[in-house]
Amino acid sequence: MKTEELLNVIRTRRSVRVYKGVKVSDRQLETILEAARWAPSGANTQPWEFVVTRDRKKMKRVREIYADEWKQRKLEDPVHYKG
Repeated sequence: MKTEELLNVIRTRRSVRVYKGVKVSDRQLETILEAARWAPSGANTQPWEFVVTRDRKKMKRVREIYADEWKQRKLEDPVHYKG
């Protein structure tokens, strides 16, 4: 990839927080997870975990657990968790 192409990818990257109700195919999901597995991490620690479900109730529960965890981490270390 040329430098200008890479810069364009970086400049146009977005964080999506609201999604359409369109079903993601198994193939698309596999591609997304493959990209996530190859994402870099500090000191190659690879600290992430992936949760995959199509069940809306489970999705809601995962969001609740994540929000609770995020709040707790902010209380313990407010300098690193400013969000």
